[in-house]
Amino acid sequence: MSKKLPLFLAFTLLLSSWSFFSSGPSEEEVEQALGIQIHDNQCVEAEGKPGYMCTFITDGNNWTITRRLIKTDTGWQPVAGN
Repeated sequence: MSKKLPLFLAFTLLLSSWSFFSSGPSEEEVEQALGIQIHDNQCVEAEGKPGYMCTFITDGNNWTITRRLIKTDTGWQPVAGN
């Protein structure tokens, strides 16, 4: 095993933790934007549209919902009609 591999892996993990390389809004940011409690948040970049498509489960009734969110000066905001 190369001695450079652990260094490369550490560097890759560091880069992936920076918000520049993140995959959209966090669970807390989605909760703030929508005003509901959620879990199992997964966001991917929206295809052909600005923002991210986020799929999550609502706390309480366990509905699975997908919403598009965009980053604004005031934080993440949901987009009507996705």
